Amino acid sequence: MAYRLRQMGYEIRLTRLQLPELEIDLYGTTGDLCVIGGCSVHATPRLLEELKRKYEFLRKARPDMLRPRVLLVIYASLTLPKLVEAAEREGVWVLKATEDYTCPHGPRGLACPAPCARRA
Repeated sequence: MAYRLRQMGYEIRLTRLQLPELEIDLYGTTGDLCVIGGCSVHATPRLLEELKRKYEFLRKARPDMLRPRVLLVIYASLTLPKLVEAAEREGVWVLKATEDYTCPHGPRGLACPAPCARRA
């Protein structure tokens, strides 16, 4: 995922974030961008809801850890179609090593690294 972000012009180190209240699989900041992500072999809509809950926790309890632009990301080998549909509506980037299920554009807005068929 860091490689894909570099393709978009963001040099960012992603690590696991452990706080007493929660754990986040992928977390990193650079400039005005914060990436918050979940990882799973088989991703379901439940992972999306958990990711949104963790973002809301940080937004309320630890706003110092966020940046003006926040990119929510799910990295998964397999995804359920319902997850992809919900993530697209929410502006959450869902990808695996070889392809994007959704694009990183959306309400939080990053530019897609290549022409995105979903934007057409």
